[in-house]
Amino acid sequence: MSFYISHISTADSSGGSAVSANRIHRKLIENKIYSKIFTGIKSQKDNSVNYLTKYRLLRYVDNYYNILSNKFGFQYDFIPSNLFLNKELKKTNIFQFYNLHGGFFSFGTIKKLSKIAPIILRFSDYWPLTGHCAYPGDCNKWKKICKECPDLSTYPSIGLDQTKRLWKKKKRIFSNIDITLIVPTHKMYNEVKNSLFFKNKKIYKIPNGIDINSFFFEDKTLAKKSLNIPNIFTVLFIAHMAFNNYRKGTHLLERLLNKFKNEKNIQFLIVGNDSFKWKKLGYKNIHTFDFTENVRNKRLIFCASDCKILTSINENFPNVILESMACGTPVIAFESGGVKEIISNDNGILVEKENIEKMEENIRHLKKNHSLLKKLSSNTMKTIKAKFSSEVEIKKYIQIYKKVLRKS
Repeated sequence: MSFYISHISTADSSGGSAVSANRIHRKLIENKIYSKIFTGIKSQKDNSVNYLTKYRLLRYVDNYYNILSNKFGFQYDFIPSNLFLNKELKKTNIFQFYNLHGGFFSFGTIKKLSKIAPIILRFSDYWPLTGHCAYPGDCNKWKKICKECPDLSTYPSIGLDQTKRLWKKKKRIFSNIDITLIVPTHKMYNEVKNSLFFKNKKIYKIPNGIDINSFFFEDKTLAKKSLNIPNIFTVLFIAHMAFNNYRKGTHLLERLLNKFKNEKNIQFLIVGNDSFKWKKLGYKNIHTFDFTENVRNKRLIFCASDCKILTSINENFPNVILESMACGTPVIAFESGGVKEIISNDNGILVEKENIEKMEENIRHLKKNHSLLKKLSSNTMKTIKAKFSSEVEIKKYIQIYKKVLRKS
């Protein structure tokens, strides 16, 4: 059975969904399966990674058109460049979709591509289920029908409330195409299964994987030296946007930093775009780095840290937790999304969401209890190898590809 897998993703390397797309793509190639990425934002110089449309001018037009259309609530109704899709897409026998809400892909194009080959939709967030947003938070309207949206500014934002029309459009398209669904968590499995969009569609649960040849333990003292930071207890916060990011809980991070701001024997490593702004607030025991997709640099950051914190309000199945654990750095995280399907009492610490006092308490406890820290560190790496390696992940994907092609 021969495969030609085309991965459709907003980007090829930036952001959690793009990282997953690239990881799965590379693993397929390692397994001698023909695989290509088609993307709106390309950063890799690689023949296996292509723009969804080859016309550069049209990609610029897309950007300006999206700004205008989103103001009126026409979220991705039409993308000019999608009129001229890359001709190589016609060779595909399975399309695999990732994050589609980057302004490079119109919803109607899903139906168009479904006539070429069966589609697999890999859920990175809730956007395929809602009228406009990626993370609905406490709002449950999307379960019946989106309308009268309580927060149009939630990413990806729209200006006018057309959520009812957008929700109905998604329902109409998804209900009438050959599509297989992949979710990373039990929680999302149940929500997709109960969705009005995907009645009688096949759903599989495959947790994110991590390449243990890229993320592994290195000596913490040497890692700190490489980053030019003091060799003291280090707490890591990492996010693509590390300042003024409500979903990632930066407002809660600020409260946490205030509890440690006068202490000299602990430091916080804050990594992400705009992280430098934390220093302007007067914190002395922090070090900041811009976000990086460079694997070597990311590994150094994880290995230099004694523990990682996750303060997110809403999450799905964060790659950064897996990357941290693969490097032997345990995670203290709020219970959010699929986080509790990764972290247990044996390999990390779960804290009630938004309970900063409890997170502070656990950081101090880990700092004092070296034997517990060592035990958790060892167990994090064992957990990744047993459950979340990319080798385990890719075998499951290949099994699904075989089932999809047999059915089609």
